[in-house]
Amino acid sequence: MDVRLHTLVTHLDAQAKVLQTSQGDIPYDQCVLALGATPRRLDIEGAENAISVNHLRDYRRFRDQLPEGGRVVIIGAGLIGCEFANDLASSGHPVEVVDPTSGPLSRLVPPEVGGDLQGHLQQLGVKWHLERSVTSISDQRVVHLDDGTQLQADVILSAVGLQANTALAEAAGLKVDEGIAVDAHLQSSHPDVFALGDCASLEGQVRPFVQPLLDSAEVLAQTLCGQPTPLKIQDWKVNVKTPVYPLTITPVPRGLQGQWQVNGGEAVFHDETGEPRGQVICG
Repeated sequence: MDVRLHTLVTHLDAQAKVLQTSQGDIPYDQCVLALGATPRRLDIEGAENAISVNHLRDYRRFRDQLPEGGRVVIIGAGLIGCEFANDLASSGHPVEVVDPTSGPLSRLVPPEVGGDLQGHLQQLGVKWHLERSVTSISDQRVVHLDDGTQLQADVILSAVGLQANTALAEAAGLKVDEGIAVDAHLQSSHPDVFALGDCASLEGQVRPFVQPLLDSAEVLAQTLCGQPTPLKIQDWKVNVKTPVYPLTITPVPRGLQGQWQVNGGEAVFHDETGEPRGQVICG
């Protein structure tokens, strides 16, 4: 294995099968793009006063700015926002969460489950500002909401999702939708270029979770070694790291029509034909 650190890839020439880099050209037979994703930027005045955490150096900056018992405003009630809210509130930090939807994890769980998670986090001291949007952030770390509410914070955490890193693939002429479009063999629109992880889009959807990445790496290794192996979109599970109310989720395919059925500590999503296509195990 030849590991080249501090080397920037400037261009992928898919036709010539060459990577152009800051340390010279690298020819290849097959190329795998594992470019990851970048936190989405807030499109508001004062966005630079919020921190996104997607890297160890981001987290160090976050911890350096957070005083003991410091107040934190979290923008976003998705996976990252809820997990941070749980950890920070458990550690004695006053936490307020802002989200334009009606409840936490609204894209992954039914309202009843989101409400239960909201209640458990609220018991830890988390305050919620749901169906509210952030209009601006002042240099004094005051978060302004669309209803006129002002939230004073020591640290502001932006947790509004990830954007797949596709610029290199787009410049190379590869097909891109939400991410770098790949088939079941993780092959891009060029037969010798593959992609996996947070930058890859399978069936038009990026799946930025741990289990799809592990499964993708395993089958792609076999394909690259001459044994073409398709990735099976199975019951991938997401473990939500909220100890106050842990959840295990089998996500519903995006855009699928159907309805949730909640029964005690389990919720099952049935499509229009009655087939179960998603699940949440609560607590």
